[in-house]
Amino acid sequence: MDSLTVALPEDLRLRLESVAERTGRGVEESLLLAVTDYVRLWEAHLDDVTLLDTEERVALRAANE
Repeated sequence: MDSLTVALPEDLRLRLESVAERTGRGVEESLLLAVTDYVRLWEAHLDDVTLLDTEERVALRAANE
């Protein structure tokens, strides 16, 4: 696995350390889980946006139009 150095504001680092301790995980494992979720969610979102941009859209009209 490759290494990556990340600079965090002190308050965020302290929160991360607290969450890691409370969940019984190390800071590195907690960061890996967070980044994995972030990337997975953004990939899904961007795939959805791309799909919307490439499909024909159906226009709905209000009943009184």
